[in-house]
Amino acid sequence: MAVTQDNVMLERGLLRVVARPCEEVPSPTDLTYDVEIVGQEVLQTFPSFDEARQFVDMVAPAQGA
Repeated sequence: MAVTQDNVMLERGLLRVVARPCEEVPSPTDLTYDVEIVGQEVLQTFPSFDEARQFVDMVAPAQGA
């Protein structure tokens, strides 16, 4: 599936969270959230955006605060 700007939920450095339709039964209409390295590979897939965001926070903390 091609990633459009609308699918990108969060970007931090080279990491981003991308929303994609769930490919597993029983919920093909639900979304999953992939944390990926831009242009490379998916690191982890989460069932919620909050979990994906927490993973990004852990791996690549925001600069400043």
